[in-house]
Amino acid sequence: MARRRPGRRRSRRKIAPPPGAGKPPGAGKPPGAGKPPAAGPRGPQPPDAAEALRTGPLLGQVVGRCRIEALIGQGRTARVYRAHHEALGTTVAIKILLPRAAANPELVEKFQSEARAIAKIDNENVLKIYDVGSEGKLHYLVMELLDGDEVLDILKRDGRLDVLDALRVTRQAANGLAAAHAQGIVHRDVKPQNLVLLEDGTVKVVDFGLAGVAQVSGGRVGTPHFMAPETCESGEATTKSDVYSLGITLFHMLTGGPPYAGQDVSSILKSHVRGEPLRPEAKRPGLPRDVADLVRKLTVADPASRPTAQQVVDAIDGFGGEAMQEKATLRRRRHRRRAQVAAGHTSSSSGPLLLAVFLVVGVIVAIIAFGSSGNDGGTERSSTPSTPAAGTSRPSVPAQPTPPGP
Repeated sequence: MARRRPGRRRSRRKIAPPPGAGKPPGAGKPPGAGKPPAAGPRGPQPPDAAEALRTGPLLGQVVGRCRIEALIGQGRTARVYRAHHEALGTTVAIKILLPRAAANPELVEKFQSEARAIAKIDNENVLKIYDVGSEGKLHYLVMELLDGDEVLDILKRDGRLDVLDALRVTRQAANGLAAAHAQGIVHRDVKPQNLVLLEDGTVKVVDFGLAGVAQVSGGRVGTPHFMAPETCESGEATTKSDVYSLGITLFHMLTGGPPYAGQDVSSILKSHVRGEPLRPEAKRPGLPRDVADLVRKLTVADPASRPTAQQVVDAIDGFGGEAMQEKATLRRRRHRRRAQVAAGHTSSSSGPLLLAVFLVVGVIVAIIAFGSSGNDGGTERSSTPSTPAAGTSRPSVPAQPTPPGP
């Protein structure tokens, strides 16, 4: 048996410990590193919705039981998203205040209190609100998602409206405002952009509750072209201020533009305050006198002399009874738009084929013309202008129907 020599020790090789051995868990790592996202009742969630709102859209987040799918609009104070409401099982729109607006507690309180009041309104001409609330720093409003055109877009596309269509839009808008005014709600920003024409001819008044956020110089609330004189002077906005703005909107629909277009903000406000009677018939010759008078009644400088929104509804009904409540022409206007869009797609797809056909026809015509000029010895062509073919004529502007006086 081998024996160990005396005085010598067996050497032992040291083995390096694995990295991190002897250190407390997580030492040297950033906070949260290596941890999976916190799983809530709907599965893994992005880290912080409020931070995501500050840096960009909230796509994929769940706010107010709504899973956000797409950003569909943004203003100075809020973003609007298309979302799926997981409790209702339907597609909705959700409006979320931007951080700067959400940092104003008074504004947030007003926004939420008015939204709750509007949610109680049962009127076909008012945008339906399903829910309003807050989650941390996020303040939101859940509402119906509309498939329609803003009246402003229609005016830009088609120009001024028919007299009857303008009155019908105004009647529906006044009906919605009357329902809101009955709840003590003032819109503060009535204008063509906040009236939406749906597929069935219904007009919806939108952007209640947030209108008070949009301010111009001096803390005044609203859009300068449509602001009432009292709002221009002191910032005061009442139900009669909404009526004035509706009158300016009617002027816009009848003439194709607001009365003080092309001026700077200060000049526009002064023009409203001066209160000179508007003359839409000057921009639209042949406009029925009763309709022009209605514009003047709605836009009189003294708020006490303006009708209420319900009286506007009654006055328009007096022009033609049930005919003023008819939606068929507004429906056709929406259908024409859909047809134009479809035609645009068709024409764009057939463009190359049509171009090829025109080129071939052009070559053939040139060959025939060259041959005939050689045979007839270069005879002089007649300079007599051509006349329209039988059965054709230049289009004429149809006369506007004149509604009876109120």
